[in-house]
Amino acid sequence: MIHLVGRFVKNIKNHNSLHACERCIAVNQSVHNHKVFNTSQCFSADKRLPRKFANLDYLDSHQLGPSALVRITANSINACALDYMPRCCAAHDSVLEEGGSHCETKQCLDLAISEKLVFARDFIPSEFAMRPQSLLELDRRKATEFRQFLLYTGPVVLKSVLQPELHIFFVCLLVLEYCSQIIAKNENSSLIMRAS
Repeated sequence: MIHLVGRFVKNIKNHNSLHACERCIAVNQSVHNHKVFNTSQCFSADKRLPRKFANLDYLDSHQLGPSALVRITANSINACALDYMPRCCAAHDSVLEEGGSHCETKQCLDLAISEKLVFARDFIPSEFAMRPQSLLELDRRKATEFRQFLLYTGPVVLKSVLQPELHIFFVCLLVLEYCSQIIAKNENSSLIMRAS
């Protein structure tokens, strides 16, 4: 929800537009009818500049119009926090791309993880919004499913499949996510306290 407010305040295009990245000028690609920013061009794209943002240089591609944020801060590009889901999903994909401890190919790794996820379906309580799915369904996953994988099923499923270093990386990502949620809650509560 916070990222929607950020987009509204910055007056920029939605997350599914071609030039949606808030930090760089990368153009997303369409993969299986989904817009993604995971090509090599995305990681080497030029950064958006606050001066150009203030001068509306990104008006045709990224900006919808002038932003009131420009009057408040000199760095309106970084003024709003990025949504954690695209960042976490990108990290989730990079862990799966690297390979497993006993798998020779990505297909073998995908199969091993998929089998464990499907097996875990029967052990997931009804309080979860979705049951784990095979990686064959990866392109149709919702953000809540990625979050569930990151916070709950991923560490268990990946422990026996990934190389130990990659599993540690994944657990560190999990801890980082928990910490960012705690920090966000503390910041929000202090803002509420100041406002009242």
